Amino acid sequence: MYQIDDIQNCWTLKQYPMIIGEAIADGNSAIMTQEEQFIAKLDAEKDQFLKDLASYKESYKHISSFCDIEALNEFFREASQLQSQIEKSVTQVETFNMREARLNQAKSEYPDFDELKVNFDPFYNLITTMYEANRQLEEYSSTPLLSASFIYEDVESQVITWQKTLFKLAKVLNENHPDASDAATEFKKKVDEFSLNLPLMKCVMSEALHDEDWNEIKKAIDNLDLDTQTI
Repeated sequence: MYQIDDIQNCWTLKQYPMIIGEAIADGNSAIMTQEEQFIAKLDAEKDQFLKDLASYKESYKHISSFCDIEALNEFFREASQLQSQIEKSVTQVETFNMREARLNQAKSEYPDFDELKVNFDPFYNLITTMYEANRQLEEYSSTPLLSASFIYEDVESQVITWQKTLFKLAKVLNENHPDASDAATEFKKKVDEFSLNLPLMKCVMSEALHDEDWNEIKKAIDNLDLDTQTI
């Protein structure tokens, strides 16, 4: 004779497959819902990236109009900001692609962004080179050489690097951006003019300089009243 408990246990056992099936279905549904949320979040971030990219392109459009050395500080600030945004965006795109791979989605590509990076690079190099050179030339020209914190070898190395960089950028920009190319060429003249002082700087900053050497320098530059402490 079956007991009530036996019947209940039997019924419970028969329900297990259905309960397990429902649990699996609920689990799959939860997983799909979470995956859909991840995809929606990723899509929203990619949409925002495209909006940001449009503003970056507008910034580049203005930066590519650079032609006036007098406006160098303004363009330096804008170019530095855009460079920071581009570097951040490179990491952002890499993150998009990694998340897409995990979600089995096609890899997103941004040819407009790649083009922006290539086009902006020579302008960033030009503007930052000019800004740094202008700042350093002012320091070299105004600091008494005998009390200077910089050494001649560093000055010479920087001047040579600036000359090479400006010459190269003038050639790169000449075809499509002749005004920027002219600005590079014009600023290189300023660096070239300063470079004429290098032999004198080398001589003055030499530790082996004696009084008779100073007398020769004064005669060579036709300034017998030269103050050796302020040159």
